[in-house]
Amino acid sequence: MRANPLSDTDGPLSQNTRKLLQTVGEIAESEGMRPYLVGGAVRDSLLEKPIHDLDLCVEGNAPELANTIERNLGAIISMQSQFLTARIDLDGTTIDISTCREESYSEPTVLPHVQPASIDHDLARRDFTINAMAIDISPQRWGTLLDPFNGTVDLKNRNIRSLHENSFADDPTRIFRALRYSLRLDFNMSPSTMHDIERHGHYISQLSSDRLIAELRKICAEPRFNDIFTLAQTLGIMARIHPSFRWPAEQTIATNEALNNGLSQEDIFLATTGYFFPEHDQINALSDRITNSIRSRDLLLNAAAIKSLENYLTEPHLLASIIHRHLSIYQDYSLNAVKAVTNNDAFAQILSRELNEFRLVQTNLTARDLLEIGVPEGPAIGSLLGILLTNILDNPTTTREEEVTIVTEWMHNPSNNH
Repeated sequence: MRANPLSDTDGPLSQNTRKLLQTVGEIAESEGMRPYLVGGAVRDSLLEKPIHDLDLCVEGNAPELANTIERNLGAIISMQSQFLTARIDLDGTTIDISTCREESYSEPTVLPHVQPASIDHDLARRDFTINAMAIDISPQRWGTLLDPFNGTVDLKNRNIRSLHENSFADDPTRIFRALRYSLRLDFNMSPSTMHDIERHGHYISQLSSDRLIAELRKICAEPRFNDIFTLAQTLGIMARIHPSFRWPAEQTIATNEALNNGLSQEDIFLATTGYFFPEHDQINALSDRITNSIRSRDLLLNAAAIKSLENYLTEPHLLASIIHRHLSIYQDYSLNAVKAVTNNDAFAQILSRELNEFRLVQTNLTARDLLEIGVPEGPAIGSLLGILLTNILDNPTTTREEEVTIVTEWMHNPSNNH
């Protein structure tokens, strides 16, 4: 682990990034502000990992600093907030700038009251010791590391430790962050952090759906998302979202196959959740908590519905037309997702046949052919095409002439002439 990533010319920061930070530091100091590199950039640079995001914190007015950088360097301001934060794009690099602040929570799970403060107060409001460090980028103190909570010690010990015992009560989303960091960095959560999660995990149920969904999506974006959800299951966190919500820790998910079929890791999460959710009469309530789009809701509910067909559709000698009739109403992505997560090889094969065989079957005769034969326009066309499809699914060698015979017999049946 590096003692000071900014002082090393061969460190994880590129020369361009180092020069950019030095320039921003000079501008901030000329405006009477003290700038710091904070957050994941400090943590990852100390771990000698690639740095993807630059977060700066200033003792001063962040939007004013962003405006000055825009005037002096031609930066593009892409976002400004009423909470004294700004985002700038400069030479292909995105920098988030925030005013150093302190936070106070009137009650658990609500957004905090925020007011400008010093860097010490700002670091004290953060989630974990390894994220509560800062590096001064002003010219006079360039590269000075601030580590008031011994984050470097926890980095060396590969430890996730919350800053105070009420951290998860103030903001339960930090529990999900602890899970992500633990698996992403291959760190252990400290005993005190594990205790605080157990003590304050119930506050997850009070999170708004929007905040909960945002956290679940962040997990789904992680390479080891399956392991993260498995850890969440082990710690009882899934049940905090819904009492019947569980993640199948023993399940091997065909992730690569699903991704190759155009599914996302979020799709796999939703399909797994729906497929293994034991209380189908409560699946709608769960959907209200963890989905906020038509597609995601459909995928969750469809996975549960397709699962309910599993025993029936895996009965031996079931006709292809029967399988197709039950599965044809579901989109390809729903069937592909369930195929990836099911632990029933026979059912996966049935889903694969529906996707790759049954729904590709076409009748020899078309609607135009039926009209030319003499079938009247209207519902009869659809009925006959359905009859022909059922027949050819169950009898794949059916010829065009045989289909004409089926149509002719249907037309000559008095019960069909009304």
